[in-house]
Amino acid sequence: MTETTNPDIVVTSALPYANGPIHIGHLVEYIQTDIYVRYLKLAGKNAVYCCAGDTHGTPIEVNARKEGVSPEELVARFLQEHQDDFAKYNIEFDSYYTTNSEENRKLSEGVFDALVKAGLVYEKEIEQLYSEKDERFLPDRFVKGTCPKCEAPDQYGDVCEKCGATYKPTDLIDPYSVISKDKPVLKKTQHFFFKLSDYSDWLRDWLTTNKRLQPEVRNQMLGWIEKGLEDWCISRDGPYFGFKIPGTEKYFYVWLDAPIGYISSLSNLLDKNLEKTKQVWADADVQHFIGKDITYFHLLFWPATLHGAGWKVPDNLVVHGFLTVDGEKMSKSRGTFLTAAEFADKIADTEFLRFYYAANLGHAMTDVDLNINDFTERVNKELVGNVANLVYRTLSFINKNYDSKLSGKAADDKAKALEEQVKEKEKNILAHYENYEFRKAVQELLHLADLGNQYFQAAEPWKNKETSQAVLTTCANLVKDLSILLSPIVPGFCEKVQQQLNLGEQTFADLGFTLENHELGTPEILWRPIEPLEFDAPEKESADLSPAILDLRVVKITNVELHPKADKLYILTLDDGSGEERTIVSSLVPYYKAEELQDKNIILVHNLEPAKLRGVLSQGMLLCAEKDDQCELLVVPDAQPGDHVVIEGFERGEKEISIDDFFKLNLTVRENKVYCEDARVLVNDTQVTSTQIANGKVD
Repeated sequence: MTETTNPDIVVTSALPYANGPIHIGHLVEYIQTDIYVRYLKLAGKNAVYCCAGDTHGTPIEVNARKEGVSPEELVARFLQEHQDDFAKYNIEFDSYYTTNSEENRKLSEGVFDALVKAGLVYEKEIEQLYSEKDERFLPDRFVKGTCPKCEAPDQYGDVCEKCGATYKPTDLIDPYSVISKDKPVLKKTQHFFFKLSDYSDWLRDWLTTNKRLQPEVRNQMLGWIEKGLEDWCISRDGPYFGFKIPGTEKYFYVWLDAPIGYISSLSNLLDKNLEKTKQVWADADVQHFIGKDITYFHLLFWPATLHGAGWKVPDNLVVHGFLTVDGEKMSKSRGTFLTAAEFADKIADTEFLRFYYAANLGHAMTDVDLNINDFTERVNKELVGNVANLVYRTLSFINKNYDSKLSGKAADDKAKALEEQVKEKEKNILAHYENYEFRKAVQELLHLADLGNQYFQAAEPWKNKETSQAVLTTCANLVKDLSILLSPIVPGFCEKVQQQLNLGEQTFADLGFTLENHELGTPEILWRPIEPLEFDAPEKESADLSPAILDLRVVKITNVELHPKADKLYILTLDDGSGEERTIVSSLVPYYKAEELQDKNIILVHNLEPAKLRGVLSQGMLLCAEKDDQCELLVVPDAQPGDHVVIEGFERGEKEISIDDFFKLNLTVRENKVYCEDARVLVNDTQVTSTQIANGKVD
């Protein structure tokens, strides 16, 4: 291991919440980070990988109470389970700690005190949702209701899982307590706020001048700054599992002390010496690997907090996308929502998943898709049929024909040409690792194995056993280099290859065709072809859940009013061609002025079951195209109220449907054209189109 007393590079992953198992979606990040840190260490860099369990917050306090154990017992169990899961996938930490540590308490209190002294914290009385039955204030994840934007039911109090909108719990329509299901009331309480709004100019400058950040991440953050940053509530009411703010009955909000866990994990590595930790943090190159769902916290709140408290801000943040399985979100009903432990039981070697993730990871926020057929094919073709095949055919041939002994290197032109090709590719591979472009590194590595197999095949050593020892020595050197270059991705396999080569631990300094007159170990087949993965049988969807359940119609907006109890909602009066008026409630206030909606011909889900939204009966839902923070009403100006909107190839629905049924359908905009599943959506034989959003979803 690299000396870790005073590391030059500190790398972290987001802290996994100690309230549930690690799943295969989580593993994207930890495998990505582990690959990068292994690369740094093989390159001779003094780098460390620090992580910890995120152990505080209301969910842990509530779940511990449900299980009849203390919060400390609950988090201890998950901390051990998480480390066991990581070990299954050869993910190695230099320090894996906990945010519920004395070091983290001291660091959190120190940051808070520094912010107070800098005039960046103030107290304010606010109204929050309070459950009288539970006798507690309800944080974001303990209140659900109807999304104020897309009107999807049963959404949490901070973000809608259907449309991705973020909001406050008090914005929810018809909220209820997740714990007791009762309707909460608004109650006043005093809280501490961090002046994040004061940091708009500083954050804009930091984001603009830090050229290491991914451009799409930088642009997203700058967009949020332009919309205006709100001051951040950094305290919570009890009952709560966490650190009390000294001198008060309030607790630090988990998003204050959790990222400080990166620093306390480093302190754990440095003998818990906090002064030394601050100096190392200041001097080292600090890099965070995170998912795109927590960019706001890590690229706005976290650097502003650090800077305000007199700490160095991170030097770089690498943001990845989500994991999908066969192009869709992981799903329990399809059997594709798997924990790390469950997936490990399904595959012969967990390093196959490390390889597959690496083969799909670039330096971008693009989602990674675990396509099961592609996974099987690539493992069998690229790892088993190419890499492992070159290793075994080379070493077994040398074992059988030359008593496992290498000669001097081949001196012919073909061997020299191969060596030059390998040298050039090795430079590219190292550069790709350095730039987080693991997909490109894998492509070059596979090409190296291809070159080795081609060279072996062209030499036909079985025909010239007396003269081919030098040729096989060249192949063995390529195997050695491959084992070194692949080590960040499949370390267990490469360690076994190096044992078969009768070599000790190798680093990038050992690259080169330098292995001569050397006796090898015993060759063994390390990987064999795998069968396609099998998942538990999916739950059968109702036969009615197809586009045929929908009754879509053209309606005209005849009147627009603001909802008296919700500042983001309109009450729309509609003409549906039947001679009777219909009313719906819609969350278009942030996107359209009332006069822009008047007299528009739009598309309505006509057979959606009515629902009361903030006391007003809503009889249907209009359709909009959406992408990121954009929302475009689907307008059909040439149609008439009452015209049916047809989904090509399907009959029209006759029964009322629930909002859940609607969201099970896949309505999208592709190249400005609207589809339901893969069928065109038509009005009077003309496909419905959008004008502003070319590609997105329809809700």
